[in-house]
Amino acid sequence: MNEAQYPPRLLFPALRPLYVFLEPLSWLLIRCACGLILAVHGWGKITRGAQAMAPTFAKLGYEHPVALVYLLIFVEFFGGISIAAGLFTRFFAAAVAIEMAVITFVHYWANGFSWL
Repeated sequence: MNEAQYPPRLLFPALRPLYVFLEPLSWLLIRCACGLILAVHGWGKITRGAQAMAPTFAKLGYEHPVALVYLLIFVEFFGGISIAAGLFTRFFAAAVAIEMAVITFVHYWANGFSWL
């Protein structure tokens, strides 16, 4: 199937110069939003401390909870800041994807996602 691909029609064609100007900035906005959201969750683990967070992960069945907390601090806080800054984005994006996959499929898949 070799169909011609046409660019999407703009809702407001008169704003085409604005769209072209803002397109590169959209990736900056996405990186900052995702990275800073991760960094906030990592900061919570830093301020509480690894020893205070470890019992939570021990209850979930992880064998080395303190090491896991340090790994999560690295991925969430330092990875979040790096993603927001645009540094090592592929490495940290892969690490975050693995973390989110474990959270989704191991912890939330059976019962659904609920804070209640």
